[in-house]
Amino acid sequence: MILAEVFRVALEQTDVSADSEWEDRNWDAVVTCEYERLQGDLDWSFSIYAANEVELRPTEAELASSVAQRLSAPVFTSWDGRFPWVRRAALPDGSFTLARVLQPEDDSPAYVIDAAESRIPGLPNVPVMQFPESVHACDSHTPITDSMRCTGASPSDGGLTLN
Repeated sequence: MILAEVFRVALEQTDVSADSEWEDRNWDAVVTCEYERLQGDLDWSFSIYAANEVELRPTEAELASSVAQRLSAPVFTSWDGRFPWVRRAALPDGSFTLARVLQPEDDSPAYVIDAAESRIPGLPNVPVMQFPESVHACDSHTPITDSMRCTGASPSDGGLTLN
């Protein structure tokens, strides 16, 4: 029902199935959700797809926020490809935070939420801290250094001019 409402399609046009389920799927669905049970701090993985004919296509953040609010549970999505271990968490109250999600190197399927930038409901033991990645992800310009240029003589001759 959540997907039908978010994508504004009829309930009959949606399919929610386990990722290993192939026989009882609605192959005519225009919005599909495959789910898989996880271990560790994350309980479920959802992969949601919308066919080209679906007109309303919410952003990943909008979809995560809608699902988090309707399920009253945090929903973790990708954030910045340069930092794949940092995920955006949509919270049930409609807000967002960042969380560091790690998968152990020993091939264990258990995901661990190592830290978050603010409290996440249902995960009271996750430490709260500022992530350096969130600062590095900002594309901020430095007006003074960006406008420096050398004119004429070399810097040793006093030839630097700030514009």
